[in-house]
Amino acid sequence: MGWCKMGGYIHSSQSRHLSFPPFPLLSQLSITGCQNLIHMPTFPKLDKSLELNVSPVEALNATVNNQSLSLPALSMLKSLCIGGHTLAVNKIPENWMQNLTSLQNLQIEYFSRLQFQKIASWFRDNFNSLPSLQKITLQHCDDLKELPDWICNLSSLQHVTIRYFTHLASVPEGLSRLTKLQTLEIIGCPLLVKECEAQTSATWRNIAHIPNIILRDLI
Repeated sequence: MGWCKMGGYIHSSQSRHLSFPPFPLLSQLSITGCQNLIHMPTFPKLDKSLELNVSPVEALNATVNNQSLSLPALSMLKSLCIGGHTLAVNKIPENWMQNLTSLQNLQIEYFSRLQFQKIASWFRDNFNSLPSLQKITLQHCDDLKELPDWICNLSSLQHVTIRYFTHLASVPEGLSRLTKLQTLEIIGCPLLVKECEAQTSATWRNIAHIPNIILRDLI
Protein backbone atom coordinates (compact mmCIF):
# COMPACT_ATOMS: atom_id res chain seq x y z
CA MET A 1 0.00 0.00 0.00
CA GLY A 2 1.19 3.48 -0.77
CA TRP A 3 0.20 7.06 -0.08
CA CYS A 4 -3.36 8.31 -0.46
CA LYS A 5 -3.87 10.28 -3.66
CA MET A 6 -6.85 12.05 -5.21
CA GLY A 7 -9.04 9.35 -6.69
CA GLY A 8 -8.05 6.50 -4.40
CA TYR A 9 -5.17 4.66 -2.79
CA ILE A 10 -1.98 3.72 -4.58
CA HIS A 11 -1.10 0.06 -4.34
CA SER A 12 2.46 -1.20 -4.00
CA SER A 13 2.50 -2.35 -7.64
CA GLN A 14 1.92 1.26 -8.71
CA SER A 15 3.89 3.14 -6.06
CA ARG A 16 7.33 2.13 -7.28
CA HIS A 17 6.67 4.04 -10.48
CA LEU A 18 5.54 7.24 -8.79
CA SER A 19 7.26 9.91 -6.76
CA PHE A 20 5.79 12.50 -4.45
CA PRO A 21 7.27 15.88 -3.50
CA PRO A 22 8.76 15.86 0.02
CA PHE A 23 6.97 17.38 3.00
CA PRO A 24 8.50 20.89 3.15
CA LEU A 25 7.28 22.00 6.60
CA LEU A 26 6.49 18.80 8.52
CA SER A 27 7.85 18.86 12.09
CA GLN A 28 6.44 15.70 13.69
CA LEU A 29 5.66 12.31 12.21
CA SER A 30 4.44 9.06 13.76
CA ILE A 31 4.25 5.85 11.71
CA THR A 32 2.89 3.17 14.01
CA GLY A 33 1.35 -0.17 13.11
CA CYS A 34 1.24 0.66 9.40
CA GLN A 35 2.19 -2.82 8.22
CA ASN A 36 1.59 -2.14 4.52
CA LEU A 37 2.89 1.40 4.15
CA ILE A 38 5.92 1.21 1.87
CA HIS A 39 5.64 4.45 -0.13
CA MET A 40 4.98 8.02 0.99
CA PRO A 41 6.44 11.52 0.58
CA THR A 42 9.89 11.92 2.09
CA PHE A 43 10.40 13.99 5.24
CA PRO A 44 14.04 15.19 5.23
CA LYS A 45 13.35 18.47 7.09
CA LEU A 46 11.60 16.88 10.05
CA ASP A 47 12.86 18.83 13.05
CA LYS A 48 10.86 17.80 16.14
CA SER A 49 10.03 14.10 16.39
CA LEU A 50 9.86 10.88 14.41
CA GLU A 51 8.28 7.63 15.59
CA LEU A 52 8.66 4.43 13.58
CA ASN A 53 7.08 1.48 15.34
CA VAL A 54 5.91 -1.90 14.01
CA SER A 55 6.00 -0.61 10.44
CA PRO A 56 8.02 -1.18 7.26
CA VAL A 57 11.29 0.73 6.91
CA GLU A 58 10.85 1.70 3.25
CA ALA A 59 9.51 5.18 4.02
CA LEU A 60 12.47 5.92 6.30
CA ASN A 61 14.94 4.55 3.75
CA ALA A 62 13.52 6.74 0.98
CA THR A 63 14.20 9.78 3.15
CA VAL A 64 17.71 8.92 4.37
CA ASN A 65 18.81 7.77 0.90
CA ASN A 66 17.76 11.02 -0.77
CA GLN A 67 20.91 12.43 -2.39
CA SER A 68 19.37 15.64 -3.73
CA LEU A 69 19.32 17.60 -0.47
CA SER A 70 21.31 20.67 0.52
CA LEU A 71 21.51 19.35 4.10
CA PRO A 72 21.70 15.71 5.24
CA ALA A 73 18.26 14.16 5.77
CA LEU A 74 16.94 14.41 9.34
CA SER A 75 19.91 16.52 10.44
CA MET A 76 17.49 18.82 12.31
CA LEU A 77 15.56 16.03 14.06
CA LYS A 78 15.41 16.39 17.88
CA SER A 79 13.58 13.22 19.02
CA LEU A 80 13.42 9.68 17.64
CA CYS A 81 11.43 6.65 18.82
CA ILE A 82 12.01 3.40 16.95
CA GLY A 83 10.76 -0.04 17.84
CA GLY A 84 8.88 -3.24 17.19
CA HIS A 85 9.94 -6.90 17.16
CA THR A 86 9.16 -7.08 13.43
CA LEU A 87 11.07 -3.93 12.44
CA ALA A 88 13.56 -4.92 9.72
CA VAL A 89 16.56 -3.08 11.18
CA ASN A 90 18.94 -4.92 8.84
CA LYS A 91 17.33 -3.12 5.88
CA ILE A 92 18.09 0.38 7.21
CA PRO A 93 21.40 1.86 5.97
CA GLU A 94 24.15 1.29 8.53
CA ASN A 95 25.37 4.89 8.46
CA TRP A 96 21.99 6.61 8.68
CA MET A 97 22.45 7.88 12.24
CA GLN A 98 25.54 9.84 11.26
CA ASN A 99 23.11 12.43 9.86
CA LEU A 100 21.32 12.90 13.20
CA THR A 101 23.63 15.58 14.56
CA SER A 102 20.79 17.51 16.27
CA LEU A 103 19.17 14.49 17.94
CA GLN A 104 18.62 15.07 21.67
CA ASN A 105 16.30 12.22 22.66
CA LEU A 106 16.42 8.59 21.47
CA GLN A 107 13.99 5.84 22.48
CA ILE A 108 14.40 2.21 21.39
CA GLU A 109 11.68 -0.22 22.43
CA TYR A 110 10.36 -3.73 21.90
CA PHE A 111 13.54 -4.95 20.23
CA SER A 112 14.86 -8.49 20.48
CA ARG A 113 18.43 -9.32 21.47
CA LEU A 114 19.18 -10.03 17.80
CA GLN A 115 17.86 -6.62 16.75
CA PHE A 116 20.07 -4.95 19.36
CA GLN A 117 23.06 -6.80 17.94
CA LYS A 118 22.25 -5.68 14.40
CA ILE A 119 21.84 -2.00 15.22
CA ALA A 120 25.35 -1.82 16.70
CA SER A 121 26.49 -0.84 13.20
CA TRP A 122 24.34 2.31 13.39
CA PHE A 123 26.61 3.82 16.00
CA ARG A 124 30.05 4.84 14.87
CA ASP A 125 32.93 3.24 16.75
CA ASN A 126 34.15 6.39 18.41
CA PHE A 127 33.41 8.43 21.52
CA ASN A 128 31.39 11.15 19.79
CA SER A 129 28.49 9.33 18.17
CA LEU A 130 25.28 11.43 18.09
CA PRO A 131 27.00 14.55 19.49
CA SER A 132 23.80 16.33 20.65
CA LEU A 133 22.16 13.33 22.32
CA GLN A 134 21.16 14.04 25.93
CA LYS A 135 18.75 11.22 26.78
CA ILE A 136 18.33 7.60 25.72
CA THR A 137 15.53 5.27 26.79
CA LEU A 138 15.75 1.51 26.20
CA GLN A 139 12.69 -0.50 27.13
CA HIS A 140 10.93 -3.84 26.77
CA CYS A 141 13.46 -6.42 25.68
CA ASP A 142 12.79 -9.77 27.30
CA ASP A 143 15.86 -11.66 26.12
CA LEU A 144 18.69 -9.12 26.45
CA LYS A 145 21.20 -10.09 29.15
CA GLU A 146 23.83 -7.39 28.69
CA LEU A 147 23.46 -3.73 27.84
CA PRO A 148 24.97 -3.09 24.37
CA ASP A 149 28.52 -1.71 24.33
CA TRP A 150 27.65 0.97 21.77
CA ILE A 151 25.90 3.01 24.44
CA CYS A 152 29.39 3.87 25.72
CA ASN A 153 30.08 5.78 22.48
CA LEU A 154 27.36 8.33 23.27
CA SER A 155 29.61 10.73 25.15
CA SER A 156 27.09 13.60 25.37
CA LEU A 157 24.52 11.53 27.31
CA GLN A 158 23.10 13.10 30.46
CA HIS A 159 20.17 10.75 31.17
CA VAL A 160 19.80 6.99 30.62
CA THR A 161 16.56 5.11 31.30
CA ILE A 162 16.37 1.30 31.15
CA ARG A 163 12.91 -0.22 31.59
CA TYR A 164 11.49 -3.76 31.68
CA PHE A 165 14.49 -5.90 30.73
CA THR A 166 13.71 -8.99 32.76
CA HIS A 167 16.99 -10.81 32.02
CA LEU A 168 19.37 -7.84 32.01
CA ALA A 169 22.03 -8.37 34.67
CA SER A 170 24.97 -6.09 33.82
CA VAL A 171 26.10 -2.85 32.21
CA PRO A 172 29.23 -2.43 30.11
CA GLU A 173 32.44 -1.36 31.83
CA GLY A 174 32.76 1.57 29.43
CA LEU A 175 29.73 3.24 31.01
CA SER A 176 32.16 4.82 33.47
CA ARG A 177 33.53 6.90 30.55
CA LEU A 178 30.25 8.81 30.22
CA THR A 179 31.37 11.71 32.41
CA LYS A 180 28.37 13.92 31.52
CA LEU A 181 25.86 11.32 32.67
CA GLN A 182 23.78 12.80 35.51
CA THR A 183 20.84 10.40 35.86
CA LEU A 184 20.47 6.63 35.48
CA GLU A 185 17.00 5.10 35.85
CA ILE A 186 16.69 1.31 36.07
CA ILE A 187 13.04 0.27 36.30
CA GLY A 188 11.49 -3.19 36.12
CA CYS A 189 14.85 -4.92 35.64
CA PRO A 190 15.01 -7.19 38.73
CA LEU A 191 18.41 -8.77 38.10
CA LEU A 192 20.11 -5.48 37.31
CA VAL A 193 18.48 -3.69 40.25
CA LYS A 194 19.80 -6.41 42.56
CA GLU A 195 23.30 -6.03 41.10
CA CYS A 196 23.25 -2.28 41.56
CA GLU A 197 21.94 -2.48 45.10
CA ALA A 198 24.97 -4.59 46.02
CA GLN A 199 27.39 -1.70 46.11
CA THR A 200 30.41 -3.98 46.13
CA SER A 201 29.59 -5.46 42.70
CA ALA A 202 31.44 -4.78 39.43
CA THR A 203 28.20 -3.33 38.05
CA TRP A 204 28.07 -0.77 40.83
CA ARG A 205 31.65 0.29 40.16
CA ASN A 206 30.67 1.05 36.55
CA ILE A 207 27.87 3.41 37.60
CA ALA A 208 29.08 4.80 40.93
CA HIS A 209 30.18 8.07 39.27
CA ILE A 210 26.59 8.94 38.28
CA PRO A 211 25.11 11.54 40.70
CA ASN A 212 21.46 10.45 40.47
CA ILE A 213 20.69 6.71 40.36
CA ILE A 214 17.04 5.59 40.49
CA LEU A 215 16.37 1.88 41.10
CA ARG A 216 12.88 0.38 41.00
CA ASP A 217 12.24 -3.33 40.65
CA LEU A 218 8.68 -2.91 39.35
CA ILE A 219 6.20 -0.07 39.09
